[in-house]
Amino acid sequence: MNFRNCTYAGILLALLLGCSGSTLAAAETSVSNGVQVGEPVSAVGIDVDLRDVPVAAAWRPGMPIKEAHKRQFFPPDRINTAAPSWLLTEPDRLPELQKLWDDNKSPFTSQYRSETRVSINNGNTGVSPGDPVVDVSASHIIYGVNGSSGTTFTIYNKSGTKLAGPTTFSSLAPTGDGCRTSVSDPIVLFDRLANRWFLLEMGGSSSAAKMCIYVSKTSDPVSGGWWFYGFTTPTQNDYPHCGVWNDAYVCTDNEGQSNVTAYAYDRANMLNGATARAQQRFASVPKLAGYGFQALTPATFMGDTSHAPPASTRQILARHNDDEAHAGTSADTTRDFIDLYSINIDWNTPSNSGITTLPRIPITEYNSWFRNYSTFATVPQPGSTSLLDPIREVILNSLVYRNLGSYESIVGQFATNVNAARTGTVVNAGIRWFELRRIGSGNWTLQQEGTFAPGDTNTHHLLGTIATDNKGNIALGYNNTKTSSPTVYASLGYTGRMASDPAGVMTLGENNVVSGAAAETSGRWGDYYQMAVDPSDDCTFWMVGMYRPSGSWNTRIQDFKFSDCGAPPSTYSISGTVSTGSGVGISGVTVSTGSVSTTTNSSGAYTLTSLANGSYTLTPSLGGYTFSPTSRSVTVSGANVSGQNFTGTAASNNPPVANFSFSTSGLVASFTDTSTDSDGSIASRSWNFGDSTTSTATNPSHTYASSGTYSVTLTVTDNGGASNAVTKSVTVSGGGNVLVNGVTVSGLAATTGNDVNYTMDVPAGATGLNFVISGGTGDADLYVKFGSAPTDTSYDCRPYSNGNSESCPVATAQVGTYYVRVKAYASFTGVSLTGSYSIASNNPPTANFSFSSSALVASFTDSSSDSDGTIASRSWNFGDGGTSTATNPSHTYASAGTYSVTLTVTDNDGASNATTKSVTVSSGGGCTPSGTVLCNGTVITGLSATKNNWTSTYTLVVPAGATNLSFNMSGGTGDADLYVRLGSAPTTSSYTCRPYTSGNTETCSFAAPTAGTYYVRIRAYATFSGVSLTASYTP
Repeated sequence: MNFRNCTYAGILLALLLGCSGSTLAAAETSVSNGVQVGEPVSAVGIDVDLRDVPVAAAWRPGMPIKEAHKRQFFPPDRINTAAPSWLLTEPDRLPELQKLWDDNKSPFTSQYRSETRVSINNGNTGVSPGDPVVDVSASHIIYGVNGSSGTTFTIYNKSGTKLAGPTTFSSLAPTGDGCRTSVSDPIVLFDRLANRWFLLEMGGSSSAAKMCIYVSKTSDPVSGGWWFYGFTTPTQNDYPHCGVWNDAYVCTDNEGQSNVTAYAYDRANMLNGATARAQQRFASVPKLAGYGFQALTPATFMGDTSHAPPASTRQILARHNDDEAHAGTSADTTRDFIDLYSINIDWNTPSNSGITTLPRIPITEYNSWFRNYSTFATVPQPGSTSLLDPIREVILNSLVYRNLGSYESIVGQFATNVNAARTGTVVNAGIRWFELRRIGSGNWTLQQEGTFAPGDTNTHHLLGTIATDNKGNIALGYNNTKTSSPTVYASLGYTGRMASDPAGVMTLGENNVVSGAAAETSGRWGDYYQMAVDPSDDCTFWMVGMYRPSGSWNTRIQDFKFSDCGAPPSTYSISGTVSTGSGVGISGVTVSTGSVSTTTNSSGAYTLTSLANGSYTLTPSLGGYTFSPTSRSVTVSGANVSGQNFTGTAASNNPPVANFSFSTSGLVASFTDTSTDSDGSIASRSWNFGDSTTSTATNPSHTYASSGTYSVTLTVTDNGGASNAVTKSVTVSGGGNVLVNGVTVSGLAATTGNDVNYTMDVPAGATGLNFVISGGTGDADLYVKFGSAPTDTSYDCRPYSNGNSESCPVATAQVGTYYVRVKAYASFTGVSLTGSYSIASNNPPTANFSFSSSALVASFTDSSSDSDGTIASRSWNFGDGGTSTATNPSHTYASAGTYSVTLTVTDNDGASNATTKSVTVSSGGGCTPSGTVLCNGTVITGLSATKNNWTSTYTLVVPAGATNLSFNMSGGTGDADLYVRLGSAPTTSSYTCRPYTSGNTETCSFAAPTAGTYYVRIRAYATFSGVSLTASYTP
């Protein structure tokens, strides 16, 4: 169709005809119910104010970044499921429709604007990716994210003030439960039908996986308490997504079976803390051939109780279906599909439960080919060859349902490559969004769809999140990058449309929330974002997503609303005074309605503002006073209310009785407060441990620097302001926890969050001081500090890496006591600890090296020695301005000639020595592969490595003028990751290319490579064997 001479309105009509309201004619069919019933699960009450729970340790720049659970890739059912690349499909015309709107806004521009109010920035948590999620209630915001100490959640009020957290999910789980081990992937949902919170995380282990669920007892997530339920899954519950419905909480995941899986949880009993009836597991929907990672996405309810789903409406599960990726030559080249299923739950007779296949929804052709159909990270970003993962395989978080009265609506979105080719590596990432509607008892149909991909072909939009307000307005959040000038690093933005706007276009344009400033090189990105609508007005959108500033990723929570939704309500005030019986004003009295509070001024006056029409109960409070009346019921009806006065009487107060018990283990003393107050409660505590350190915790532990007897004082203050103190003598000793130079302590063990502690006295003249942990199972973290015991936040050395192999070398040892702590990041056993040092004079090293040359390439081998130590560092000067610090470097000279090469070596005690040799290179000669030296076309086979270990480092010299450089890894079993770096050996954090996909098929390509030596290593994400490596280029 030629659109050049059409009017915008005519084009809009032409493009939308055939998009709206069409479904396949197939009737509903029941998939074999295939329900598997587990065991009932009892609730565990968590009656704690989250402000009293320890806060998860903050990640700081310079600390290591751990990797979150890796999305699982399972081999597809059959190999060649994709349609041939030459098979032509109908074009995706939707980006053109969006561009027509953007270029012709003037006569159609919506008479609205978006309004933003609150923006909350959250820093990096030491894990990649963050998986950020958010939801809101009338009074609270809960933000969930992966963290270095486990998945965490933080609670804010609606102004963005932190109320509690970050709190690890696992810290709320009962002792001994598998959910005490955090995996990743937080889920945060506010149940708008019950005014409660639903939280979930992956817990346990790959062999004993669990769905760890927390349901709030009240609408107050801070102090209202929680119910814990831990449900076992038969295999790793990868990438869970959940939805709230009136009869169940339904969650889906990626388990890699022949069918996709869904779980239903007993919402009714879980809201009441009753024993949850057995979870129902559904594995009856066949997975799509051709994808190694896939899952259904459940719809989740958004709205208020007056717009709950009709009783006849069952919860929907959905996925997108690019049949060119799944159906081979039988693919329908004129359209793609959204596959729909409904889930029916019978809690009394589970055999009646089942999943029903609904008529699938035809949609405009889209393209899920992002370089191929399997690689995760594929979207370009400026300034780096590292790529971002658009999560092409699923409908992204969340699939949002609304009952809008005259119709029901579902909105969702997923990734598409706007470049239509189903071959090659060109990616132009966009977001396909859609709205489905159902009227009465009819079928779900497509109301509208669009592809949001504004900008040139080097501009990318990915990782969307979508929701609808009570007017039917739609908001879409997303990341965007741009590799052409002016470049855009991974940034966060949103767009939207009003319900009355022309179908298929986002009319709000691009709205930047926060801009990125650097490339993300971890290979992991996003996974979950979330958009929710504030139940207090059912208009304000709240979203969260990641962006990439300098340093490391951050997240941003942002609210905004369309000005046509929810006219600003009129608000009023309630005022009065609080005074003594003689009329003297009492200052500092808190007067609260339960959700709004204020304090009296110096005259005893108060005013509560911004109150809507309604009934309120006012309650005054101040320690040491009673009030008459104890509360007042006040109705606001279109006017301010005054004269709401209270009389306060100072109460007599019996002071508290301070007391505590304690126990010791080595240098660690653990204290338990047993203080009482006969006429009130203990409001605060102050501990003095007798060594100039203090604490305000209820039941603290303290590690002393040395053995001895200490006077420990506990001072308690009650809610009436009276205090009392008690002092006791506490004796601690080294208890055998003393390290002897060079003597290994074996068999150390601790459970998650606990630690073992040692000391070591170091004399004058000690050199080469080093503390090392090794062996055993689990994950132990080493802490070392001179002069006092280290803590989570105070230490001289903390390597903080995965596993139990860590060391803390001390460059210049101090005379005195070093304190060593081994803490369980995850429970560990069988760990060994060694502290060692040397006292001797230092003989300088002897520098020496050998070399060989091939054409312009010289390869050097360091043969230096040190009679009383080791070579700590090397500095090579190749005589042409080039340098290196590698042990055995190779160097490519620009031209033939004889060069003076100098090697300077420094030993572990700081002494140096140098040697210089003449090296001659010529422009002739060829390449002979040997050992770890690769030549053009070399194939290395049979490579293997165990988990977290590397193969040898291979090198390939690429001459000037070479093109189409390629390193290909393939074959074998397990999960290998390819790393390539120019100039020196790659590491997990420093590389030129790292595809980082599941399986063993990865490629690093360079169309116009820089001349020089390329270093290649393969690391075992999981143990692998039988892998092949090929290196080639065009001379």
